[in-house]
Amino acid sequence: FASQNPSDYSDATTGGWDNMGDFMANASDLDTGSLSTLDSIAGKAEDEKKRVVQNAGNKIPGGGTITGHDDSLPQEDAAQPEDGEVLADVTFLDLSENGLVGSMPDEIGVFEHLSQLRLFGNELRGTVPKGIFEMKSMRTLYLDDNQLVGRLPTGIGEMVALEHLHLHSNQFSGPIPNSIGDLDHLVDLRLSYNDLTGPFPVEITDLPRLDTLMMEYNDIAGRLPIELQSMSNLRILRLQGNEFFGPLPRLGATVGGLEQLHLDNNDLSGAIPDDLAPSSLKELILSKNSLTGEIPPSIGRLTQLEDLRLSVNSFGGRIPDEVRSLASLRTLELEYNALTGPVPEAVTELVALEILSINDNALSGSLPEGLGQLALLKHLHVHNNKLEGELPADIVLLKELVEFTMEGNELSGNVPQPVCELNMNVLRADCEGAVPEVQCSCCTSCN
Repeated sequence: FASQNPSDYSDATTGGWDNMGDFMANASDLDTGSLSTLDSIAGKAEDEKKRVVQNAGNKIPGGGTITGHDDSLPQEDAAQPEDGEVLADVTFLDLSENGLVGSMPDEIGVFEHLSQLRLFGNELRGTVPKGIFEMKSMRTLYLDDNQLVGRLPTGIGEMVALEHLHLHSNQFSGPIPNSIGDLDHLVDLRLSYNDLTGPFPVEITDLPRLDTLMMEYNDIAGRLPIELQSMSNLRILRLQGNEFFGPLPRLGATVGGLEQLHLDNNDLSGAIPDDLAPSSLKELILSKNSLTGEIPPSIGRLTQLEDLRLSVNSFGGRIPDEVRSLASLRTLELEYNALTGPVPEAVTELVALEILSINDNALSGSLPEGLGQLALLKHLHVHNNKLEGELPADIVLLKELVEFTMEGNELSGNVPQPVCELNMNVLRADCEGAVPEVQCSCCTSCN
């Protein structure tokens, strides 16, 4: 609860973030155990209260830090707090990643002025004590990466000061309470990897300051609300791995700072609208839905894109030439669609590209000359199309390749020796039989 040698922390100050690195750097020798150590905190308050007040940031059993007030007073002049006053004054409690097990004790409610509670990365089980969701001074609550269960209480809306709420990677169930829309100061909401159900609570779209919304991999169902358009400060939106259906949202005109839009692994349908997202977008992931139509030329307006994944849908038509505008693109995944036409030369201009997956479509013609310009390319997957002709000569310039799959086409000729010398993890071609279509002496697999 307090340092065995208070002088070790004589330079510590209270209430700030700057000292946290120093505190945690000295935490490696602490014992781990059950969170019932909080009971001992309450029991030791009488004996240790002076050091707690004056040496905020001291180590406590189980690791982490505890922060209080008033350490600026000289020890001989410091006022002696009454019983329980020390715990009432604690504002910061960090027991994260300490191997804590068991349930959270109700006594945690004694920290009535707690503004930051961090218990993430432990093995806590059971339900969250009701008192935690009644702490009106709480600004940061991190309970993620545990094994907590139960429903999120309606009273969560009473945490009026809350700015950061991390409950992801637990086993919470039931619907998200509508009262979460009352948290007007909320900036960061993470509910991912739970068992939450019900519709998307439209009240979330009323949160005026929300920057990050992560609700991926739950069982939330229904249509995405049109009110998403009103979330003008949203930067990260991750809703993948749920049961959403219906059309894609139109966020381009109103959510001007959006950087990540992850809607994959749902059942969304229809075409990609021209105003899907603003030009600030860096990650667009729509894989594994039921989307149709063509990839729109307007995709070229997303000039900041680094990651574009549209695989496992029902897109048809050609890959638009406008992809050449995506100069920062590192990942382009279009596999398992019904795309037709040639591989556009525009692809060879994406010099930042590291992953190009266009396999399992109906692409035709030859691979374009200029692929060798993609000097950073590591994964090239073109298998199961209708491609023909020989490999482009400059493919030998792809020195970073670790996977190249080209089987299931009408390609011919030889795999050049410099390609063999790359010792790729995966190199597949139609090189089987007495007279193979592709001569390959180094393929890891021949079809």
